[in-house]
Amino acid sequence: MYYQDSYYYLVPMTHEQMNSYLKNSSSTSSSINMEEMRKGDKKEDMDLYSPLDGLVRGNMFKNEYRGYKDYQPGIVKPRDERTQLLLDVMMYGNAAHDVALKLDVYPKNQDLIKSFEEFNEKLKKAKMAYESKYGPLTKSSAKGVNGEFDWTNVRSPWLEM
Repeated sequence: MYYQDSYYYLVPMTHEQMNSYLKNSSSTSSSINMEEMRKGDKKEDMDLYSPLDGLVRGNMFKNEYRGYKDYQPGIVKPRDERTQLLLDVMMYGNAAHDVALKLDVYPKNQDLIKSFEEFNEKLKKAKMAYESKYGPLTKSSAKGVNGEFDWTNVRSPWLEM
C-alpha cells in the first residue's frame, strides 16, 4: 500500500519493491511510478506452487509466501474418496481464486490466464465428480428430484468431518 495524491493504493509488492519504496518515500519525492511497481510481472515472480501446496500454505505464489515463525505446513491426507473429492474442490478453488486475484493486477499475463483457465476447469470437474456421487455442495447446484428439493436431503460434508 502506498499514499499518493490524497489516495491510498493497494499494490502487491515483493520485499525488494517495498524496501525500495520505503527508501524513496523518505526522500523529497513522494510519488510512485506505477510502471516501477508493476515490474514484478516477470516470469520468475509468477512461479506457482502445486494446488495442494498452495492450499496448505494459503498462497499459490512462491515469491510471495512468507512462513510464520517456525510453522511447517503439513500435507492433508484424505481418509476416503469423499474427502479426497472435497480436497480437490478446495485445492482447485483456492488455486483459481488466488490466480484470479493476481490477474486483477496483471490482466495481460498470458501464463496467469492459462493457469487460471486450467485451475477453473479442474475445479468444475472436481465439483461435478463430488456432486454426482454425494449431492450438491451449494444451494445453487441443487436440483428438484421427484418433486422435492434435493438440498434438504443431503447431509452436509462439513457435519461429518
